[in-house]
Formats: sequence, structure tokens, C-alpha cells
Amino acid sequence: YAEAAGYSPAVAPETAIPLYLRALALCDPEDGPEAGSGFLSATTVRAHVRCCFGNFLVARVGNAAGAEEAFRGVLDDEPLHATAAFNLGVLLERRARAARGTDGPAYERDRKGAAAMYRRALKAEPHHMSALVNLAALLQEDGWDVAGAELLYLRVMTPTGGPIIHR
Repeated sequence: YAEAAGYSPAVAPETAIPLYLRALALCDPEDGPEAGSGFLSATTVRAHVRCCFGNFLVARVGNAAGAEEAFRGVLDDEPLHATAAFNLGVLLERRARAARGTDGPAYERDRKGAAAMYRRALKAEPHHMSALVNLAALLQEDGWDVAGAELLYLRVMTPTGGPIIHR
């Protein structure tokens, strides 16, 4: 899976995880604005590293719980961080699909959680096409909200991603 997703098998998790943790320590927001990269704040750099770490954990190590913790940590610091919200939505949607047919309450909880995360990503970035498409597909599934899904698909198909005006 990791290789198919484009991750290089060259860096083993036992090597990469300490590097991610060191990167997080280097961009501690408590160190002040000068701790950033020179043009991004320490908080912004830390959020980016945490999102990358979360993606690494789920794709390379299979640690979905660790990835969820990383994404939620970003959202605690920056509630409208589109990438973290989208990534958490994908994670929750995958977990919902795994629970489908075997654990109804977990399926519903994670499906609703995924939709909420996609909506949060869209609140932060209204033209986040991946969030639009994923939310539309999720709403369409099982006839949950077909009308809402159709509106999102129409939004994706407009050149500006904005509202459609019918004449």
C-alpha cells in the first residue's frame, strides 16, 4: 500500500519517527515566532509537520490511532486547518467503511464524523475539491442526502466552484 501511494520504502519507520518527533520539537510554538522557517510561523510549520506525520503513521506504519491523534492535535491548535480536517475525514470515512455491516453505531458515528471534517475543511477552503468530492460521495452513499450530494457535484463542476445561477 505504501509504495502504491508513492511513499519511498527507503526510510524505515524506526528512522523516520524520531526525525518527525525532532522536527516537531524544533518548531515548538512556545519558542516564539522566530522558531518558524523564516516566512512561516512555528505554529504553521508544526501543523504541517503533524499532518505529514499523521499521513506517515497511517500509510507506512498502519497506526490509524496515532494519525487521528496527530490530525486532532492540529485541529486543537488551528480549528480551521483544511488539510488536517480533510485527512481526519478520510481516516474516519475509512474506519466507517470498515465497520459497515458489522458495527452499526461505529459506522454511523464515523460516517457523521467524516462528513463534519469534510465540511470543516470546506469552511476553511471553500474550493477544496477533494473535500467537495469526498463529501458528495459520502452523502450519496446509502441515499443519506442525495440532494446535498448533487449540489456539491454541481459546485465541483462550475468553473469557479461557486454557486450555480440558473437562467
